[in-house]
Amino acid sequence: MNIEILGAKDAQTDRVVENVKTALQKIQLFAKIKLVTDPIKISSYGPMMLPAVVINGQVKINGRVPHENEIIKMIQREGGR
Repeated sequence: MNIEILGAKDAQTDRVVENVKTALQKIQLFAKIKLVTDPIKISSYGPMMLPAVVINGQVKINGRVPHENEIIKMIQREGGR
C-alpha cells in the first residue's frame, strides 16, 4: 500500500503525516508514506485543496486534517487490515 500526503511543509501537513503514521501503527500495517510538495506532482492528482491524502494513487481526502480513526477506515476499505 502506498500513501502519499500532498501539501506544503506546514503544520497542517505535518499533522496529516503524524495521523497517518499513528493509524498505521494502531492496525500494525506497513505502508510506504511519501510527502509530496512539488506543485506539478500535486496538480497531477487534481486535489481541490491541500493537504490531501492519496492511497494507491487515488485522492481520498483533501482540504482538511483527517482523524486517525478515519484514516484507519480508509485503509481498511482499500484492503489494509
